[in-house]
Amino acid sequence: MKEKTDSIKEFDEELDVFIHNMLDTMYNADGIGLAANQLGEKKSILIVDEFSSDSSKRKPIIMINPIIKEFSGDDIEYQEGCLSVPLLFENIIRKDEIIIEYYDKNMSLKKLETDGLLSRIIQHEFDHLNGIIFTDRISSLRKALNKGKLRKIQNGQTLPHYDMIMPNGDLIKAKKETN
Repeated sequence: MKEKTDSIKEFDEELDVFIHNMLDTMYNADGIGLAANQLGEKKSILIVDEFSSDSSKRKPIIMINPIIKEFSGDDIEYQEGCLSVPLLFENIIRKDEIIIEYYDKNMSLKKLETDGLLSRIIQHEFDHLNGIIFTDRISSLRKALNKGKLRKIQNGQTLPHYDMIMPNGDLIKAKKETN
């Protein structure tokens, strides 16, 4: 997950199945974005859906080989979390507006100008494709304060309610709650 991903040359059935698995994974974890390398695949794909918790409003955007062309607007601080770093939340500063180019599932070039939450989600997932996680963007002091939490996450001692791939590639199954 800390490596840059590889470009996709063509869209085939295998890639289609993988993208459906990405969507299922994101929705099952109540996420709003996911990058392919979070699932152990070194592919330049990200998906976003700022309405994923409300299935009636779901409008996933699938971005293949995305490139952010421009960052603009104000610097906005907002609390972020990540499916790969469960139960840890930190304020991150990001630009409010972006212009991004990407290919859709038909390998047609698209351009999106966006701001607000969607811009933030895209920037967060785009970072993953470049081997960056949100904790890389927090101050040294915040990293030091979170050192114990991060160690527990890395060692598999802090687990989310969803299955998770550990940094070493191992799949950790979620612990199911019993009543």
